[in-house]
Amino acid sequence: MILKYDKTSRDTGACIIPHCGNDCIPCDLTVMEMNKFARRQGFELKEVQIYEEHGADATWSGGTLATASYQMGKNRNAIEKRSFDPLLKTADGSKSEFITTNITPKKKTKTTDEIGYGASQPWVMGPVMVNCVKRSK
Repeated sequence: MILKYDKTSRDTGACIIPHCGNDCIPCDLTVMEMNKFARRQGFELKEVQIYEEHGADATWSGGTLATASYQMGKNRNAIEKRSFDPLLKTADGSKSEFITTNITPKKKTKTTDEIGYGASQPWVMGPVMVNCVKRSK
């Protein structure tokens, strides 16, 4: 969608908002507000690690299930090769200098050193959150 409509959306003032579900928005807004705060203090935001806490009774929304199903069902060999990820496209069409990396763990790990308690584990939507932040930077 971005490849096809990015120029038109920028020319008309419209916004393409990928991954706009209720699990993406908190990540995106958190990074945006952290960046604003850093700039007000005269600093540059270089890295953000987001940990999300979910209770044992948390369930998946329909949009989350649809996204996970779509992502896992894609034929990755059939995807057109590009010079860079369209989510990293700047307003002038060039590749952004910013790097956004997904470091979602591959197995359950303790997070006591990072956040003081608990464990972190693989989460199918982790890469989706990264893509959300990539586009909005």
